[in-house]
Amino acid sequence: MADNYLENKMDEYRRGLLSAPARRKTTPSGHARGCACFLPFPPGLRVFVLTDRPDETELRALVDTGCRVAFTGRDKAEGTRLAQSCGAQYHPISAYDERAVKQSLELIKQRWRGEADVIVSHGHAIPTEYTGFRVGVGTGAGNVDIAFPADADVTMILWALLPQTRSYFT
Repeated sequence: MADNYLENKMDEYRRGLLSAPARRKTTPSGHARGCACFLPFPPGLRVFVLTDRPDETELRALVDTGCRVAFTGRDKAEGTRLAQSCGAQYHPISAYDERAVKQSLELIKQRWRGEADVIVSHGHAIPTEYTGFRVGVGTGAGNVDIAFPADADVTMILWALLPQTRSYFT
């Protein structure tokens, strides 16, 4: 009896009757990976956010689109909480400390096996050695490829990142 049962189950398995439905991969907030309701993003765009007060909605939106996100901040408790809830990497440094920012970029390069594709700066200077795409939010960002006012919406930042994904789709 047991042999027939196992043989029947094995036959069903081979025919595909017992296969479990494939689970859809989602981001930490439950959205489908690689989309932000309106933008198709490639997985793994590496984004480094320079700020002293990280914005949870911005970080969550970037992570939800499939980006790998690292951010800076001064408040260790809040930064750790945000990193754990959003699925981002937290660097407890001041964005004004240029040496510490360079060290964070080197750490990102080692951990992610490649440098950050985009730096989003909230009023902080971006290291001159950085050759990737630079997005400035607010004043004081210095040498940027595209600048936004301090009250810029997350949607604006996501639209600015979209051209960086062009090589993925071609």
